[in-house]
This record gives sequence, C-alpha cells and structure tokens, in this order.
Amino acid sequence: MARNTFAPLEGTKVEITGIAGPFRACTSCGNTLATVSTEPVGTHAGHLTCSACGHMTAYLSRDHMAAMLAQKKGAA
Repeated sequence: MARNTFAPLEGTKVEITGIAGPFRACTSCGNTLATVSTEPVGTHAGHLTCSACGHMTAYLSRDHMAAMLAQKKGAA
C-alpha cells in the first residue's frame, strides 16, 4: 500500500478567503472555515469540506496539497 504523502494535512482547518472560483465560502451555509481531507477523489489528491455543515466545498490538486504541506512544515 502506498504511503499518503499528504497525511499530515488530514483534519487541518483552513480559512477560505476567496470570493470566487473553487476556494469560496460554502455554498450551503456560507461558512468560510474548511477542513482538509487527504482522501483522493478521482484524479484529485484531496478535498475541502465545510467545518460547519460538512458540505464538500472544493477539490485539491497535488500542487495545492504540496503547497499546503510546505506551508505547514515552514510554520512548524
């Protein structure tokens, strides 16, 4: 079984600040806080779910996940 490189990001809370495109507030409840899931969906490396209602808000590419992981490691 392959090791999930992005596992350290699982459950990380992120503030969604974009007003357009994929990284916008939850379309179900308007919340701007999301939780990272590292479970792949199709060709996507992970996704964001609304921290308030659990609605899937955005898919995350490998590049998105790598940037988030680098930022997390830099903050540690």
